[in-house]
Amino acid sequence: MVKAQAKAWIVANEKFECSRLAEKQGHTVLFIPPYHNDLQPMEYVWALIKGNIDRQFSVNSTLEIVYRQLLKEFDNLLESGHDFIHGMIEKCMKLA
Repeated sequence: MVKAQAKAWIVANEKFECSRLAEKQGHTVLFIPPYHNDLQPMEYVWALIKGNIDRQFSVNSTLEIVYRQLLKEFDNLLESGHDFIHGMIEKCMKLA
């Protein structure tokens, strides 16, 4: 019982080191509930990347081809993905 109470206190009162470091820089860290993929912006980004690669897949696709497509998708995300990512974050903020 004491262990459970101690753990509950730590969770309620202690911050992760990454949160402390971010707050020192003026940022706010928000944690999303676990097991809620609809609130995870990264899940939407990964779904976009996987979908784009899947649409290019054929019976002749090799691991090397898929790897190059993955790198291309990451480059595309760096070039034009900011709006997409921002949109997904906004969507999640509305759901939260």
